[in-house]
Formats: sequence, C-alpha cells, structure tokens
Amino acid sequence: MDMSDFADLTSGWEMSVTMQLRTPLKWLQRHREFHVGAERPTEALPPEHACWVPVLKSWRELGIDEDEVPESTMASEVGQIPVDGGDFLLFLMEYRMIVEGAAEALGALGKRHPRYAPLLSEPARRVRKSKATVAKNRLRNVPNRILKF
Repeated sequence: MDMSDFADLTSGWEMSVTMQLRTPLKWLQRHREFHVGAERPTEALPPEHACWVPVLKSWRELGIDEDEVPESTMASEVGQIPVDGGDFLLFLMEYRMIVEGAAEALGALGKRHPRYAPLLSEPARRVRKSKATVAKNRLRNVPNRILKF
C-alpha cells in the first residue's frame, strides 16, 4: 500500500511483533521499535514474526486540541494483551532465551526471579533399591511372633 498520500498524517512506523512461542528472541526484543518519518522503513521483515505499522500523528500535532484515544490491546497466543506486550512479552523473552540456549539462561532466570530458583534446580536422584532389599525391609516390619512358625 502506498502511504505517500498520508505523509502529512504519519509520524513514523512501529514494528509490531507476533506474540507467540515460536517468535525468535531477536524479534521479540525489537517489539515497538520506532522509525521516525512518513517513509516506510526499507528493512524487510519476516511476515510470520513482525510487520511495520504506520503511527499517526497525535491530535495536537494535527492542530486539534483533544486528548488521545487510550492504547488498546493486541492479539497473542494467549488472547488479548496490552499493546506493549505486558507480562506476556517478558515471559516470551525468558522462554526464548531458554529455548534458544542463551548461556546459562536457567540459572540467570533463577537469579532474576528467586521464587523460581527451587523449580530450576536439578532434583535429587532417586536410588532404586533391589528387590531383595525391598523384601528384607518389609520383613523387618513384620512382628517376630508371626515370623516364628
């Protein structure tokens, strides 16, 4: 779409990133990146991860003394979320750091969010007992009077 007809209404372009588990970290980190000017940025974006959205000038920039319409929401894999990505964007970035193997991402997550640290530590290994040991332990619990024939 040719946006040159709207140059006097456009203040710039904002990158809108898809809020899904499959979206790579490098794109999530660029959500809401802003480029000033009416010309659409020349960088080609993968449509499955991001797109450029025109940002209109404010009412006051257009000479109209009115308050702006409050920001709305955007679609995500979990339903509607704030346009800035809210907590879900933070979750997705943490998730992608782990999935993409960022250095010591799990340990770093535990340090940033101490309440998750116990969940991220490796559980103690269970030692499997032999059948003979299990049987012997069961016999210990049987009263002696029953064992004597």
